[in-house]
Order: sequence, then structure tokens, then C-alpha cells
Amino acid sequence: MFKSAVFVADYVRKETPDCVLPALPNGKVVATLLAKSLLVSFPVVIPVVHLDLENRRLRDKVRYRTLMAHSDHIIAVSEGVRHSVSSKAGVPKERITTIYNPVVTPRLEVLSREIPDHPWLAGAGPPVILSAGRFVQVKDFPTLIRAFHKLSLVIPSRLILLGDGSQRKDLTALLRRLDLEDRVSMPGWVDNPYAFMARASLFALSSRMEGLPTVLIEALACGCPCVSTDCPSGPAEILEGGRIGCLVPVADVEALAEAMRLTLDDPPPKTLLLKRAEHFSAENSVAIYERLITEKCDLT
Repeated sequence: MFKSAVFVADYVRKETPDCVLPALPNGKVVATLLAKSLLVSFPVVIPVVHLDLENRRLRDKVRYRTLMAHSDHIIAVSEGVRHSVSSKAGVPKERITTIYNPVVTPRLEVLSREIPDHPWLAGAGPPVILSAGRFVQVKDFPTLIRAFHKLSLVIPSRLILLGDGSQRKDLTALLRRLDLEDRVSMPGWVDNPYAFMARASLFALSSRMEGLPTVLIEALACGCPCVSTDCPSGPAEILEGGRIGCLVPVADVEALAEAMRLTLDDPPPKTLLLKRAEHFSAENSVAIYERLITEKCDLT
């Protein structure tokens, strides 16, 4: 960590930036603040926080409280993260600005028009439900698979899970127990998930915790209807409290299955989804970053 701090301090001394914006993981923030202690003069430091602190360990909360006390300002990637940093790290809300990640770009739109390399999305067939992410506990893919099993008893459908991770073997075993191996595909990571999103009938997020789930925004930008757990934090903001897509309790198999059924039966207008996605455009995010940096660095 000290070596990293020396590297940052050396860079700052040579390049003399007006502002430094360290982001997660925590090490980047720590290294930057250590570097600040090594120099007499240091630029404005504005950490970017991506994680909700609500259910974090006490040690993590104390660490964040220390880090944030030595920062000039803080950026949170969602209002939920902003609230948690304020309440759990003891930072006044006026010292935190919410700036959504710059998710929607012209490149996303171009890539969404490509043809996905998967036979289930090649033409007519049963509706395809899509999800994507790391196969880890916090993403809770077992709940999604069990909900899909209930849904498939009512509506013939298929499920594609993009991603990989430590739970792959457990998920494969669960598919075998539920006799879903011919209806669930796990192709791993793909170069262009947007092509999948643009042709899926529904995107489902089953996470237990998020900061600002990028995949949910990307799905909206591709015109794909969405359902999500109402986990802390991000999904309720993105889906406007359920107006843009159904929100269900975390780890509730029955509720998730029913939300998917209702959305497949009556999907929201594509225009509504695309309009909501515009709030997370690169143009919007960059404009807010520019205003904040100009103000905090007194560059006017």
C-alpha cells in the first residue's frame, strides 16, 4: 500500500492535476490519501464510492469513516449509496454528490444491433429470460433459477445466464436437480451482452445487494423489459420504484416468478424503457462531473 502511495505521490508531483478521483477497490482510496500525507501540496481528492454500506461489517464502516474524513468531497454512484455513506460513515449529505455511472453510450446502441451467437435468440421460439453477472452469493442466481423453474411450469420459456464464477458447479447441480438442463444455458462471459439484451424477452436481476447495477441500465437501454429484487441499492432508483419494471423482495422465489410471468404477459412499452435509460447517459454523467470538479477545484 505504501509503494502505491509513493507512486501516486510521484505522479501528482510530476503531472500536477487539479483533482484526483480514486475509485474502488478501497486500496485505491487508501493509497491516494496516504500519498496526500507525503506531499506538502496535494490536489482536491474526491473518492467515487460504488458500494452500499448498509450491511457491511463494522470494520468496513470504520474504515470508510476514516477515509471520507480526509476527502474534500465524495461521489456516490446512486442515491442509495449516498444515503448509506452518510448514515454509516457519518458523512454529511452536503459533502456527497450522486453521479450515475456513464453507462449508456453510442457504442452500446451499435453493439445492440449485432446478432447474438446463441441459437435460442436466432428466431421464433419460447420467450427467453436473460440475466448476467458473477456467479457469486451476492448475485443470488439460485433464487432466479428456482423462480424460473416455477415460471416454466406455467409458461414454456428458456433462461440464459451470462457470466461465470465460484458458484458455477453449484448452479449446474441445481439445474440437474430441477431437471432444467435443457432449458437453462450458461455460456459464460460473452463479448457483446447487449446483443443478447436487445433480443431477450425479459431481463431479471436477483441480487441481494448492489451499488448501481449496470446490467439493469444496459438492459433498459437495449429496450429489454426488466424485473429486479428491491435490494440495496440502485434497482428501485433505476426502475423508479416499480414504474419501469417490477420490484420484488430479496430471495423471494414466488414473488420473482410471478413478476416474470406478469412482465412476459404484459411488457412495458419499449419507448418507456429507452427514455428512462437516457438518464444514465455518458453525456449526463460527464456534465455533472465537470460542474462538480470546476466548483471544488475553483476553476471558474
